[in-house]
Amino acid sequence: MPQIRILIFLCILAPHSASATPISVAGFSFAAGEIAFADDVVHVSGPVLDPNTVRRVLVGSDISDSFNTGDSNPTVLEVIFLDNSIVNDPGIDLVIFELSGDKPAGSPDPKEIFDVSVFTGSGFSPFVTVTPIATGFNDPADSTLDVFAVQLDLSSLGVPSGLAIDRIRLGVYNSNQGSKSADLTAVGALHSGAPIPEPSTATLVGSGLLAILVARRRLRLTT
Repeated sequence: MPQIRILIFLCILAPHSASATPISVAGFSFAAGEIAFADDVVHVSGPVLDPNTVRRVLVGSDISDSFNTGDSNPTVLEVIFLDNSIVNDPGIDLVIFELSGDKPAGSPDPKEIFDVSVFTGSGFSPFVTVTPIATGFNDPADSTLDVFAVQLDLSSLGVPSGLAIDRIRLGVYNSNQGSKSADLTAVGALHSGAPIPEPSTATLVGSGLLAILVARRRLRLTT
């Protein structure tokens, strides 16, 4: 009977996986579907942008809208994945989408540079500057704009192989090259994994299992 209770306890706490329908965004295929994309954004430091606009733009797979800043002081935003994680598997793990003027596919747009940092398991990596590359796809809402992308292999940013992370940071600023900042629009995980439990959930699991083990020990001592 105690074994059955433990099994039931674990089943209640175990996350339930939802079926996913793969989607394609600007030529990139996301096997986990909509789940693969960011779920929340919080301001970390620097000039404050309208939080409702930033959240509306960066949450989910829609690439028809974007935001930017004309300030040369970086705004640092933390992008959070709640219903999945980004797994450091071989190859490209993460894609950050950006909108800019028309350019041939494969062309960089150095005017739209921005900075990226990722959670490595023990802290955030140093920021690195990245340059969006034209995908050859148009903005669905404005054919005069192209969709650009930054492809990231988490290994290049110091994340151990196989580790799953759920947070990245973006530094957005005016590079003073004749444009405003990068026009960011979406962030998605090509290698998507199970969500990472919140500390409170882990504590609950640990406390619950400890309580069960103590109860079983007391039961043995009284029989």
